Amino acid sequence: MNHPNHYETFQRALAELLTLLEIPGLGGALVAARSVVTWPVKQLSKMGRLASGMGSDSEGSEVLMLNQLAQHAMIEISESVLLASTQDPLEQRWWDNMRMRLVSQRPEILNAFETASKAYATDFQPEIDQTARGLYEHLQEHPVVLNTLRATRVSTDAAALAVALHTGGIGVQDFVIAPAMLSLTSILAEGALGHYMNRAQTQLQQRQLEAVRRLFKESIINPLKSLPLEMDPSLRIGISPETLTSIKELL
Repeated sequence: MNHPNHYETFQRALAELLTLLEIPGLGGALVAARSVVTWPVKQLSKMGRLASGMGSDSEGSEVLMLNQLAQHAMIEISESVLLASTQDPLEQRWWDNMRMRLVSQRPEILNAFETASKAYATDFQPEIDQTARGLYEHLQEHPVVLNTLRATRVSTDAAALAVALHTGGIGVQDFVIAPAMLSLTSILAEGALGHYMNRAQTQLQQRQLEAVRRLFKESIINPLKSLPLEMDPSLRIGISPETLTSIKELL
């Protein structure tokens, strides 16, 4: 989330802000017109991604990265279990059984994580919208800046880019490096408004970090923690993690 090139959530918030910046009464017409204009671009872009084997980027690079992290985590855990060994025959049987269970359950866990990561991206969208509305409300408290943004050609071009992003005509990375967006973000970054924007980004990152931690806990950690409990009881002592923790605290 601290990576300047891969953290795209705040850029999506800026895209939402740009749709709010459009002149009241004209926003709907502009969005409808731009949707028609960008539809061929969207279709060509989608065909190009499918032809290259990249698939759809509607979830964005962050979701792809989360799935890559989950895969790397499963690889490291699998290697640790594979290299585990002991002189005790009963313990060795436990590790052998764990290896087999991990190999068989790994595809299911990763598939479930992929589904959960897409749901997470959808569920987190209201947080992005809330950040955009907060930025817009702050801009309303500075009418001179707000009217200047609305009056400049750069905001119109950037709003067109925002619609293209929403309709799938361009990706987030293209949106970030476009000249209109670079000019607009430089305007937004000036003075007190820039401090507010930085704070809004930090708060959004914190909320997203908490959501991502829940995602990994529910979709990776919890399924892995349940594997030992599903093994042959003859290979387990039968002490629950809670009981073991309470015993450690007494010691």
